[in-house]
Amino acid sequence: NLAQMPPDTIRVKAIKDTKGTVRLIVYMSGVADNATSLASGAFSNAGAAYTKTTTVVDQQIAKWKPAEVMWVGHSNGGQQGQIYASTHPIVTTLVTFGSPLIKKTSEFPANTHVLDIQADNDWVAQRFNHADAKDSYSGSSTTKVLLITAGNNSLPGFPAFDRHAPSAYPQYGQAFDSAARNTGSRFVTLRNDISRFAPASYVGDTGNLAAR
Repeated sequence: NLAQMPPDTIRVKAIKDTKGTVRLIVYMSGVADNATSLASGAFSNAGAAYTKTTTVVDQQIAKWKPAEVMWVGHSNGGQQGQIYASTHPIVTTLVTFGSPLIKKTSEFPANTHVLDIQADNDWVAQRFNHADAKDSYSGSSTTKVLLITAGNNSLPGFPAFDRHAPSAYPQYGQAFDSAARNTGSRFVTLRNDISRFAPASYVGDTGNLAAR
């Protein structure tokens, strides 16, 4: 979904499982490669929420009254996800790709599980991580995980964005999934969290909306 979404967009899907439980999945893409959009990414990196993004998610939660929400974001979409999830316990699972860490693990509700996947050669994520936030992920937590994986060095590096693009990240997500299938892996809890959002049916979809 994220690799196919235009920059600066948000999409919310409502799903229902076989027991009739409704959950929401929020997808949010990163910024476009232009001055205005990049400036908005810096705005997020400083911890400021987008009013339009917050409104869209709040409205969908009010409409569907879901049991829980999973937020999936690339880059700035993950930054906005961190901001929203830190004050909304209904977001029980936050999955981000190439998103700079801007919230310490202690700033999330205890029930919110976080997976942040970064390539080690993704200069955007590595340059704009907040040091205190990144340091808070050290250790062996099974519910707040920073996975830094070996990046694809065949892609152009700085100042190009190829190593940061959403199209570069599916392989890293697949690596996480493969590792999590090992019952001894500390990733099992997060994989089970994500699996809860496998729908029996989709019951609602906002389509791609402007995020700001």
